[in-house]
Amino acid sequence: MHAYAWELQTTGDDVVNMKRTTLLIAMIFTLSGCSLWERTKATVGAGPNQTSTVGFSAVISDAPNAQVIEIAFAYADASVAILTQTEEATWFTERVGYCSSYGSQLDVIRLELPMAYSAQLTSLPKNHKLAKSIFVFVREVGKVEITTIQDPWLQISEGKITLLEGPPGANGTRNALEAVEGAKTLC
Repeated sequence: MHAYAWELQTTGDDVVNMKRTTLLIAMIFTLSGCSLWERTKATVGAGPNQTSTVGFSAVISDAPNAQVIEIAFAYADASVAILTQTEEATWFTERVGYCSSYGSQLDVIRLELPMAYSAQLTSLPKNHKLAKSIFVFVREVGKVEITTIQDPWLQISEGKITLLEGPPGANGTRNALEAVEGAKTLC
């Protein structure tokens, strides 16, 4: 009977140790595995944003230049705050500084789109589904947030940006010319 009591005591200690180990693993996962959890959620389509492509069209205007477009993906609260507060003119003046200060929290893609052309970017940064906020800056036109739209389409015309949920004139189809060449990653 004495040996039986010892076995119960050992089993009780094992249960306590297993609870402690489980608690320790959970704490480690909570402290260092947050990004793992966010990555897992983003992989199954439950990340902070649903953006999978970004489309643009530049309507012919009096300005003879191509439209300079930069898409900024913010992954942390500090970079989200910067993007939210920054106006278009400031962005193009200070972008290099933002990239050096927030480089690990920020991805920026640049595209130059000639008048009367359309493009759809399907090759976004590797971790784009983890971006808490996504802004598009168009030089001398403005900025727009696209975080909540799956396949945003921006029409640039007469100094304004119109945000659409698909290519203009697309009745039931979202097919567009895929542009994976010509976009440049800045940071």
